[in-house]
Amino acid sequence: MKTEEKAAVQIFSANESPLFSRRLRGSSLVELVIAILVLGVVLLGMMAGIMIARSSVYDKEYENACQAALKILEIIEATPYDRISATIAERNDSLFDGFRVNIAQSESIDIAGDVSSRTIVVSIDLGDRGSTRKIVSMRREVSPSASRNIGDRN
Repeated sequence: MKTEEKAAVQIFSANESPLFSRRLRGSSLVELVIAILVLGVVLLGMMAGIMIARSSVYDKEYENACQAALKILEIIEATPYDRISATIAERNDSLFDGFRVNIAQSESIDIAGDVSSRTIVVSIDLGDRGSTRKIVSMRREVSPSASRNIGDRN
């Protein structure tokens, strides 16, 4: 009988090896779908985290550009009125706090033909941010009477 049992075990192992048994054949479709769903949730979470981090960096850069523009406007306001054009010429298209600065001015003329005020526009181009271009632009109006405030002590 031992030879018959031995033959039966050999037939059983020849027909159903552990590699092809139902239990070890592979994962079921349900397991595969669950694995894909878990992987999808993880990837979406990572993408959301990356997007939040990028927007945080851009917001900080925008805030720094606003502060740089305000500093430039304060410098121009502190300058005596007759030297504003020279100050703008010095600072225009230069680097200020790591940003490329563009300064423009326009003059308002009163009825007598005198310059009554100047509008100063400070623009900082942050470049392309995804599908949009970010530019920080601030303006101030400076008049001869108001310009004597900080720069002149007369």
